[in-house]
Amino acid sequence: MPALPDTATPVPAALQRVTSIDAFRGFVMFLMMAEVLKLSRVAKALPDSGLWEFLSLHQSHVAWSGCTLHDLIQPSFSFLVGVALPFSLARRAAEGQAQWRLTLHAFWRAPGSKDSCCKWRTSV
Repeated sequence: MPALPDTATPVPAALQRVTSIDAFRGFVMFLMMAEVLKLSRVAKALPDSGLWEFLSLHQSHVAWSGCTLHDLIQPSFSFLVGVALPFSLARRAAEGQAQWRLTLHAFWRAPGSKDSCCKWRTSV
């Protein structure tokens, strides 16, 4: 029996993650979920707890006299998008995607979430 040609494709190396980006992304997602889960109600239930009072303060907008963590969620998310973009583009280029495809993908993702501002995508 003749030997089969070696057609196995090389297994790509494991994706190299940047731990600091992942940790910051997790922190920002926690801040987003803290508002949704209404953790500030715990502060009302435990009025003597300084920890829950601190967390409650940073889970809502305050009158303009400064800034809380809650006010930094959206800017942090935008920062993360900008930081992660070169890694994403480099991975796609390493996979051999053409420049036009990278550009098309960027235009597809640019308008935002499909659930919020881009309902036209599903209605067309």
